[in-house]
Amino acid sequence: MRAGRPAPRSRAASASAARRSASVQASGPRYDSTNEAPSSRLPGYAVFDARVKYAFAKYWSAELSTTNLGDKRYENAVGYDAPRRGVFLQVSFQAF
Repeated sequence: MRAGRPAPRSRAASASAARRSASVQASGPRYDSTNEAPSSRLPGYAVFDARVKYAFAKYWSAELSTTNLGDKRYENAVGYDAPRRGVFLQVSFQAF
């Protein structure tokens, strides 16, 4: 049986100008074929992401986010590795 949608979960908290959030995306063992061939069996996985957003001026904010915090190696399809850990910094100006 091919995997359905992964089960994402998230949680957020904010304090004054800063906002934190975290999420987890998990999937159980599954097959990457319609005939459930043993060679297409993929193991389950769980991936954690986190982010912090801070408004430092009237129209400005900065966000630091990490994806795949535990640097988990997994595949969404046989032979195609999913992205490893990522760290991103975004600075935004929003006047409207």
